[in-house]
Amino acid sequence: MAEMRFQAFLSCSFAPEDRLIVDFFKEYIESFGFDVVKYDFQEPVTLPDGVKNHIQNADCLIAIATRRHHIQEPKMEHEKEDSWICPEWIEHEVVYAYAVGKPVAIFAETSVRVKGLIEREERYQRFSREETELLHGVHQFNRFLLALRDMLERRVKAGLEEAPLLFYHTVHSRDELLEDGSFITTCEVELESLVKGLSYCTEGIGDIDWLRAPQEAVDKFEFWILHAPQKTKVIHQFQLDREHPTEWHVVFNPPLDVGDRVNYAFRYHAKSVRPITLEEAERAIQSGAYWSPTPCSVVNWDFQRRVGELLCEVIFPPNYPIHEPEVRVEFNEAGLLALAEMERLKETKAFQVQKFVDRISLNLRVSKPISGRYMITWRPPRKDELSAAVLKGFEQ
Repeated sequence: MAEMRFQAFLSCSFAPEDRLIVDFFKEYIESFGFDVVKYDFQEPVTLPDGVKNHIQNADCLIAIATRRHHIQEPKMEHEKEDSWICPEWIEHEVVYAYAVGKPVAIFAETSVRVKGLIEREERYQRFSREETELLHGVHQFNRFLLALRDMLERRVKAGLEEAPLLFYHTVHSRDELLEDGSFITTCEVELESLVKGLSYCTEGIGDIDWLRAPQEAVDKFEFWILHAPQKTKVIHQFQLDREHPTEWHVVFNPPLDVGDRVNYAFRYHAKSVRPITLEEAERAIQSGAYWSPTPCSVVNWDFQRRVGELLCEVIFPPNYPIHEPEVRVEFNEAGLLALAEMERLKETKAFQVQKFVDRISLNLRVSKPISGRYMITWRPPRKDELSAAVLKGFEQ
């Protein structure tokens, strides 16, 4: 796999007099394997959604706390120089990063007060913009950034942090309930590599028997390459271990370079993956082997990396009634509801229930999904609601 790269949100001044020092640190941080994101926001007010989204999507926040406002008050006995505070928005961004659990590191210019900005003293490093002193501090900057990288890598390996961003993709999927009670899932993925040396990406098959690997749980698995760099061979490869029973890999040989794009698709046929009647769902709940305490069916997608777009369509047989269709979004941790994201989907009308003649489809279109689980749920019909023709097909 490619070397780990981490995304750092850079909280800094945008004043002309600070441009050279900010550019110096930006390039320096990038040389340590960080992808640096800057957001030009300079007002000391509540953070806009754009800033919040960038911080949430980053692996950490690195602040360049330069002098902005001189503190007009008598110096303390231990203070040799006048005190300064940094731009207000830097403090706001640091506080927000802490609130959402992002590691924070601060480069603080000489005499800039950092008390209240950070929780732990070792998370900041002093610097002077005087050229000679700045060069003398390089070895300390090295240790500071290496320690930050080491901490992020340990968090990834311990499962406390999402894997660093390696690729960007869009996902279009279609799940169709057939009249024999089985589902056909078709999915098309467009992937763009964000790193040099991307050798594979991971895909998954949901709603299967967790004691079986995908190739044992589904029939007629098909895989197509729609587009790939001329030099690259692309294959699919199922996991062989039981620890990842629903995962499989799309492998690139030779590994992809930065900016390389691959477009692939897959389709599989699976039986008995979702209850098709209310009675079937209730029996599963009573057996204690069902994921939900209420009788419903679900199509879901889990995202741990940045996605450009999710387009999901669920199609039902003619005259198959469904009830209470809805979409819900959960954070991966503990199944907590992502209420703000659900409100966004509602405002943008991202979820639609459509009927064409005698068929119903559920459609979800999400631009830039968050890291979490998107679920289309519905309550299946009672057995006596199904027409004789549909019921006959299910019972065959």
